[in-house]
Amino acid sequence: MTVEEFRKTMAEVEYIPAGSALHQAFHAFSQEALRITAELNGAYHTPEEVRALMSQLTASEIDESFAMFPPFHTDCGKNTKIGKRVFINAGCQFQDQGGITIGDDVLVGPQTIIATLNHDSDPDRRGGMFAKPVVICDKVWLGARVTVCPGVTIGEGAIVGAGADATVLNAEGANANVFSFFDVGGLEIRGFKITGANPRSTTSGLDGGGVQICDCSGVEIADCTISGNAVYSTAGTVYGGGISLRRAIGAVRNCRITDNATTNTLNNGTSYGMGISVGKTSDVLIDRCVVAGNRDRRTNYSRGGGIFKHPFAKLTVRNSLIVGNEALPSRGTGQGGGIHCADPSYGGEKIFIQSCTIADNARHGIFGGKNYTTLTNTIV
Repeated sequence: MTVEEFRKTMAEVEYIPAGSALHQAFHAFSQEALRITAELNGAYHTPEEVRALMSQLTASEIDESFAMFPPFHTDCGKNTKIGKRVFINAGCQFQDQGGITIGDDVLVGPQTIIATLNHDSDPDRRGGMFAKPVVICDKVWLGARVTVCPGVTIGEGAIVGAGADATVLNAEGANANVFSFFDVGGLEIRGFKITGANPRSTTSGLDGGGVQICDCSGVEIADCTISGNAVYSTAGTVYGGGISLRRAIGAVRNCRITDNATTNTLNNGTSYGMGISVGKTSDVLIDRCVVAGNRDRRTNYSRGGGIFKHPFAKLTVRNSLIVGNEALPSRGTGQGGGIHCADPSYGGEKIFIQSCTIADNARHGIFGGKNYTTLTNTIV
């Protein structure tokens, strides 16, 4: 299998059965990678020699602005794409069979691990593997000993804090979501602080200031703080200043979603879910969360200061505090400062609100109707 055939195949498949021709290609490329990295790591090399060896390893032309401090380890190398003005510090390890793309002006701290494979959880098929690409966008800084897991995209300008817990993603001023996932199964985002992202568009609508999830199942967002993010458009509808879940199945647990914002300057434009937007055909549980201080900055029509639920989304909100959110645009009308869950005449899916406190939200605690809204042990 040629390198180009390998890359094309890996872009099209998700599962690699043990013993398959593709699995055998893994072994062949790993042997070449071991030979090249042994040369790279076994003696001193000039910066020019390091670039030449990395070009051999990746089977691509590495830009002259690239720099790296060996040692460096990989068991493939042929599915890594590296941009301009990238620096990789000592002791990093890339498992790139699923695809690693590193943008321009990226800093990778020492002993960083980037992984793109998971073994099958079925013990009878444990040799099989699932592949998901990793994308590190432009101007990202990964601190020391960061681990980036399969399927993760780290948005432009984000900073992933150093240390074993590697939990702070600061995208201050970046025109990108921190996490953006499409068509991923078994997605887990756990233990992160996500702050400062501000995706903006003058040509279309946007969703997900901090986290954007679309067409994903088995979603688990847990033990995170998603705070101070915003989404801004001058040309279309805006969803989810903190989190946007579109056609997603899963849960948000034990998270703080605070001080996120939406802005939509389009005439008659609408913003949905300043904190969390749960889109059409989603099925989501929000459990043990604090949703507070989220607001709309400027929109004609804002819906759901804390949480917005599409009429055809299934949503349960349980054991959560929803406080101090605002659906108060500077012009036009706002609905559902705490939760917006419309009760349209054409039908829809129910929302279950259980053991929650919903207080001090501007423009309605809950905006919804009795036909599709069920409250249990809840203070409003």
